[in-house]
Amino acid sequence: MNEIAFLSPRGAGNAVFSARVMLGIDVENSSTRRSSNSISSNTILEPNFVRFFPNPATDYVNYEITIEPNETASLEIVDLFGRIIFSKKIDYDSKTGFIDFKEKAAGFYSFKVNLKGKTETGKLVIE
Repeated sequence: MNEIAFLSPRGAGNAVFSARVMLGIDVENSSTRRSSNSISSNTILEPNFVRFFPNPATDYVNYEITIEPNETASLEIVDLFGRIIFSKKIDYDSKTGFIDFKEKAAGFYSFKVNLKGKTETGKLVIE
């Protein structure tokens, strides 16, 4: 749901607004701070800690993960059949890099990054 809340309302429609309301995000300011009528008014939703670009892509996708020294994250790319096509442990020295898709079929892929007990997921489009 958190992923939906930060999509563009133009592309995703009313689902974005519904997700923002359920998460207590101030729709008027598009702020990540929960509104005062939520159960936990001092909780701030963390911004995305993973960035893939370009997306859509053709031959490769760059990644950038916000990670501190002495932390590790895990990165997985999965195809539509649920097969892991790429897996890597990420540390501070490898927080940026690229994934080669030259030998992979065009289509939709999912990514999952685990960092400090938090998981971020999303989609990659390879043309």
